[in-house]
Amino acid sequence: MRIFVFLGIALIAVSFFSGQAQAQSQNQGWRHQPYLVDGIFFETLSAMDGKASFVCAGYYPPADPIQLEGDGITQPYTIELRFSGNQVISEGQGGEWYLRRDIAIVSGGKGFRVPEFMYNEMIGEWQAILPFSDPLILEILNNGGFRAQNQTTVLARFPDTGLALGLASVLRACDAHWGRLGHRIPQGQVGFINALRAGIAPPVVSQHAPVPQPEGAVMRALVSEANRVCQSRALIGPHTILQSDFDGDGRRDLVLDWSGVSCQSGPMSSLYGGGQCGASQCSKLVFISSRVAKGLPAIDFLGQGVVLDPAKPSDLLVGIGLSDCHYQGLEPTCLLRWRWNGTDFAIAPR
Repeated sequence: MRIFVFLGIALIAVSFFSGQAQAQSQNQGWRHQPYLVDGIFFETLSAMDGKASFVCAGYYPPADPIQLEGDGITQPYTIELRFSGNQVISEGQGGEWYLRRDIAIVSGGKGFRVPEFMYNEMIGEWQAILPFSDPLILEILNNGGFRAQNQTTVLARFPDTGLALGLASVLRACDAHWGRLGHRIPQGQVGFINALRAGIAPPVVSQHAPVPQPEGAVMRALVSEANRVCQSRALIGPHTILQSDFDGDGRRDLVLDWSGVSCQSGPMSSLYGGGQCGASQCSKLVFISSRVAKGLPAIDFLGQGVVLDPAKPSDLLVGIGLSDCHYQGLEPTCLLRWRWNGTDFAIAPR
């Protein structure tokens, strides 16, 4: 669930729209199951074996959301990846048995660590929430099938038959519901949603623009750090760098969102965000001019997107995971506000 800074979107048509992906059998493949009764809606793409699904859900007023009976309302422009019972994921260890943070999804030869699967006892499913334009979703739209695994074991494999086509259909249906309900498209997902609405899918990240020419000490520090992490030249998207004046000294401070960075060569070039991203969260480096002048390093946040508040230039809003969002009562935005206090960022009072 990031408000992702999703950049350089290009629209391409892919082979699954030829209809070849529609063939299914009783024992494999995927099926889109729409549901709309008494103002309650579900859009579900289910694996034929019942082990996995992609789900969005919500309601039209004046329907009573209590009718969802533990299934829960998904946040606009996010979709849940669910695994049934213990058929794929088993309970975690210790006190947090209901959380698993060691699960990766592999599709198209690329692995994506999912920050968190949470067990929903009401419906007996493991759930992870992903933005529409999450790199994992894009990879599945491009390549179809996937497998779930932990650090040592492949837990389950899911076929590509009908998956890309079905997932695109579900995303469009969810978008239609949220559009009718008046929800705005999150920052960073406009190009993706427009492509879905146009019937062209999936949009993919185009080749990132070359790194901008260093300008000023803060920009030089940012470029230098990006190149260091990449172990090669860093390719930075044109809108990946955000600007503010957190410390109020009249000089610009910069935020680098690794979701828009790739590495030109070397061991980090095959990793999303130069290895600084999981399935739903990427590192955000904040370069404060007063700290750069003292030779101090950037401040690192891990989150699901980052937003600036023009009315409060000292503030940085970072997207957080579902469990933390619920615990801190930050629904529906799931944005945690941090404020510069003169030496560091601290959580702003509410």
